[in-house]
Amino acid sequence: MESIRIAGGGIAGLTCAINLAARGIPVEIHEAKRCCGKAIRDIEYLENWSLPEDALETVRRCGLRPTWDHRPIHSITVYSPSLRQVTISASAPLMYRVWRGPVPGSMDEALERQAKEAGVSIRYASRLPEAEATVIAWGPRRPDILTAGVEFQTVAPDSIEVLTDEACAPGFYAYRVVDSGRGVIVTTYPAQGAAGRRLLDRTLRRFAEIRDVPMTSARRFGYGSAMRPPTTAVRGGRLYVGEAAGFQDCLFGFGMRYAMLSGYLAARALATGERYDRLWREAFGRQLLVGARNRRLYARFGNPGYEAMHRILASRNWLVAWLRRGRDARELLRRVYGRKMPCIFRAGAFLARVMAGEKKGFQNPGSCDTG
Repeated sequence: MESIRIAGGGIAGLTCAINLAARGIPVEIHEAKRCCGKAIRDIEYLENWSLPEDALETVRRCGLRPTWDHRPIHSITVYSPSLRQVTISASAPLMYRVWRGPVPGSMDEALERQAKEAGVSIRYASRLPEAEATVIAWGPRRPDILTAGVEFQTVAPDSIEVLTDEACAPGFYAYRVVDSGRGVIVTTYPAQGAAGRRLLDRTLRRFAEIRDVPMTSARRFGYGSAMRPPTTAVRGGRLYVGEAAGFQDCLFGFGMRYAMLSGYLAARALATGERYDRLWREAFGRQLLVGARNRRLYARFGNPGYEAMHRILASRNWLVAWLRRGRDARELLRRVYGRKMPCIFRAGAFLARVMAGEKKGFQNPGSCDTG
């Protein structure tokens, strides 16, 4: 039997290879680096709201064993541009913290080990031409979202803090995570937008205003992501998985769950002859499209809209809670990814922009801001 050749050894490529090997199909991965997975050390999160089942059940359904270091997260703290603070929480895990990159206990190292145990042949420092591959599993070739961050060591207590501020992360959000003595501060912004260094410097200053966290052994990093839901993940007879296909959460930028699912479904399509495009559309196609629509709404909020969103999240009024679809953050996010952003957030952001425009017009009668 001819070997299946996979270009790229990230989460999606490794998942595809593990599942092919489990079916007795010979498979080889060609990885451009000297190790599989992410090249940089990072703290990331496996989201637990876009699909009904728990994310760890998705891992197991994809033929993987969650042997990497992971920790359930039930709450996070979110700050508005004025540093209004709100803690959102859930009864079930909102997400699972995982390590990425060449560090002990990372998801990348665990999947690489599982692939070798399954009999997958991995060829390092090997750039397989696209035309010679059966599965394309490399990163995005045309990123439209860029990330700039700093990794550091710290003695500060564990925390997850998210900042919504156009001056730091235009159209997106920034965050600071401290976990077990490691930390990252990250901002994300459109690829055609402002320089990442300037945005990251602003983000560092803003988080210092919130809470001064000592940082040692700091190291800056950056990477790009593609947030364009695809119409097809099959081109020229080749199957595209993970970010190579565009399988990335357009709203908040989570992609590991889609990477695993697409790798698993690509292996299933190759083994059974099922249509790969039909499989991924049925599995998570709706979530991709709804996320993309909500991204366009979120990007229009601006700082006035973010302030309104925080007031709605923090409100204890029973009517506001009902309109935002309850107090449990996981249930709220499941609705956001299954349908669309609740009307109260859209209406609140619109009214906040209108009011901000009126105030600007009153202060400067010569200007005109349509919001």
